[in-house]
Amino acid sequence: MELQNYSRVVTFKMDPQLLELVDRTARELSISRSELIRAAIEEFLSKLGALVSRDENFRKNDVNRSNLDIEVILL
Repeated sequence: MELQNYSRVVTFKMDPQLLELVDRTARELSISRSELIRAAIEEFLSKLGALVSRDENFRKNDVNRSNLDIEVILL
């Protein structure tokens, strides 16, 4: 996904420990916090799209915290 000529600011809440992990990882990768978060969201949505295309019974309305198990692995 390529950024348009403009970007919009999005505000959301994040657990302090998760934010520290995001910041530490961004520093280690020499990228900004925003770049890391965008990449993580794009990767998640890409995997979710693959899940949707593989499962005929999967519906967008079924996606919520209770039935979507996500495992994050940082290398």
